[in-house]
Amino acid sequence: RNTHPKQNREYWERKRERNITRDQLVTETLVRKKWRVIRIWECEMKSEQLHDKLRPLLDAVDEGLA
Repeated sequence: RNTHPKQNREYWERKRERNITRDQLVTETLVRKKWRVIRIWECEMKSEQLHDKLRPLLDAVDEGLA
């Protein structure tokens, strides 16, 4: 769940934008190196979203493709 702080809003918006930019750069760098990137957010740890993200990777490992 994505929440937005009420205090120091400008700081958190800038931080979030920097994080997004950094994550994109890291992902692009790793993909160029033939890595498979799956980003897991803390809020997904106890949800069906985590299963949905990991299932294709686990299936590929089972098939010897990863």
